[in-house]
Amino acid sequence: MHKYILFIFLLLTPFFGWSQTGSEIETLLATPNITYAQAARLVLEASEAAVFANPEEAFRFAAGRGWLPKKAASNGTAQLGGIALLLMRSFDLKGGVIYRSVKNAHYAFRDIVWLGLTRGQRDPAAKVSGGDLLYMVNRLLALKEDEAGETR
Repeated sequence: MHKYILFIFLLLTPFFGWSQTGSEIETLLATPNITYAQAARLVLEASEAAVFANPEEAFRFAAGRGWLPKKAASNGTAQLGGIALLLMRSFDLKGGVIYRSVKNAHYAFRDIVWLGLTRGQRDPAAKVSGGDLLYMVNRLLALKEDEAGETR
């Protein structure tokens, strides 16, 4: 098990040039249901939107900008639809025509599924594990890197 975690950490390290420590990533990997505050901190740092000393500050920043569902609580269990909205907004992803019109969690979820950022989850109300979040952020960073390479 430790070899697997080390492998994941080493695999993800090049994509995460921000201030997450190895122990924070290990904690996320071991968390079956992350909170919106944990998700906000990781996603905001990965997207380079902002860096925060703690997850609560990251949550307040994201919630204040409408990047999280209105009913999200900082210590509430993160749902896939809410994480999708956070990813779409913090990474400034354009999304489909309907998402651009309404910018809500449901259509954000549909767009991240279409982009292939999920591991087969098809329910926007599904709880998100730390491993799921790391997978989605890693895939998104890889897609952005591919796009940047194609435009050069």
